Amino acid sequence: IEDSLFELNEVVQGGGGGMYVYYESRATILRTTFTKNKAGASGGGVGFSNNRPSEVEPSIVEDCLFNQNNASLSGGGMNVDSESITHISTTEFHNNYASQSGGAVSGSNDAGITVTDSTMANNAAGDTGGSAYVTATSLAFNNVSVFDSVAGRTGGGVAMTGGTATGIFRSSTFGRCNASAFGGALAASSDV
Repeated sequence: IEDSLFELNEVVQGGGGGMYVYYESRATILRTTFTKNKAGASGGGVGFSNNRPSEVEPSIVEDCLFNQNNASLSGGGMNVDSESITHISTTEFHNNYASQSGGAVSGSNDAGITVTDSTMANNAAGDTGGSAYVTATSLAFNNVSVFDSVAGRTGGGVAMTGGTATGIFRSSTFGRCNASAFGGALAASSDV
């Protein structure tokens, strides 16, 4: 997908308000905007699920904008789960919201997410991980700026949990992030 716009799309009960990539599939998304999309589950803008690395190459998201997307569960902008691997670069996540966790991006169930040269700003989650939330997932931030993100409980910027979750943060900046209970910028728990 190149030079495209996904706007005002909605999936009532499932994931991937704008787009859903699942079961041994992959996507390359370039210079595309996802705005004001809604998911009744996870991945307001895009959802990646069940795309095992032994079967398919990682999905690529590059030079994209995720703005004002909404998820009823997790990943207001994007959700990556069930062994899916996604590489995100030079992409902006602004004003996305998840009712539970990961205002901009969420990951679960042995997924892998790498974010490089990107910005996450003014994202919010009702519970955990204002901009990003992962559980049992590997997360790497390389030169990522996270600003003005809010979580209702923990990890105003980023929250990580689960025994197989790992996090690497290189040359990244967290500013003006807020959480009501733990970890204004970053929270990690349960054997991370």
